[in-house]
Amino acid sequence: MKNKQLIYLKKPDNTFPDSAENIFKVSESQITLKSLKQGDFVVQVHYVSVDPVMRVWLSGAETYYPKLKQGDVMHCFGVGIVIYSNNSQMNVGSQVFGNLGIQQYSLVDKSRRKMVFPLPQQQDFPSIKLIDYLNLVNNGMAAYMGCIEVCQPKPGQTILVSTAAGATGLLVCQLAKQKGCKVIGITGSNRKCDFLKGVIQIDEAINYKTQNLSEVLKNYKIDMYFDNVGEETLDLAIRQINQKGRIALCGAMGNYNDYNNRKGIKNYLMIVLKRIFMKGITFTEVGEKMPEVLEYYSNSIKEGQIKTYIEEFESIEKLPEALKFCFNGDNIGKVVVKIQDISFEEACKEVFKQNSLSSL
Repeated sequence: MKNKQLIYLKKPDNTFPDSAENIFKVSESQITLKSLKQGDFVVQVHYVSVDPVMRVWLSGAETYYPKLKQGDVMHCFGVGIVIYSNNSQMNVGSQVFGNLGIQQYSLVDKSRRKMVFPLPQQQDFPSIKLIDYLNLVNNGMAAYMGCIEVCQPKPGQTILVSTAAGATGLLVCQLAKQKGCKVIGITGSNRKCDFLKGVIQIDEAINYKTQNLSEVLKNYKIDMYFDNVGEETLDLAIRQINQKGRIALCGAMGNYNDYNNRKGIKNYLMIVLKRIFMKGITFTEVGEKMPEVLEYYSNSIKEGQIKTYIEEFESIEKLPEALKFCFNGDNIGKVVVKIQDISFEEACKEVFKQNSLSSL
């Protein structure tokens, strides 16, 4: 089975993301089904997501995934459908999510098995499409755990959200509005500010590129902060937050491009004096609560209380362009790349054909 892949060549330099096309190459490999071991399975990858954390993976920093080496398939969260299985817990036709890599077909062997897990079937949550799981699992679980579990929003309280027009930020804003909170969003363009106030209907939107964030934030006292950027913005939030404030730490986009030269928190003592609760969160923390949270999102989507916003690119070759789009801050919501147009039925026919030939 032919398998088109995006291969990692080298670490990006300071011209990234404009030079994104120079750090990858598109290559083709072959998956031989008869070589699969017990427990292995093959996923037809339908969509992959472009996320800020990819910049950290590209830098070679330690994360929850193995360090990228030259010649590796690029890490990426993806969704797809199992088309061949030697695994009793992964049936053909199962929808899955995880680090499938940027490729048409992902051979999930022992090295990758812990990074891929099953999703509910389409009939379980009909209001959630396969593409939406890239937003609702990766970003949605982090948004829910950070906003609902860590920040514990109450009606009338104020939450500050950085990168408010991004994939996670948009969900946090909508969750907080559901809980009756005043929402202040920080973003990087007037277009995004207009979207946040006009479409998402948050209370205030701040353009950090044209406004003095330190001065503007002096106008607000906040009870909660959902942090996606770290650096100076986190320091300012600590300065403005009320006694016993809650802070969810989700990302540090402020230093992803210069990951090895991170700045510390200057207002550390205020965390003590104000008795601030801070906790780091990732989407994996949701654990066994995932079905419950997905049901919450499914019902909210069905009732029109929450919407997912996706900017879609097509084909593996477009991945560098999608990276530029995301890292230049042009996106509103989730950036997704559609990997292929081959249907599940066509992919299964290819599997049947290869199995038939190998038995001759």
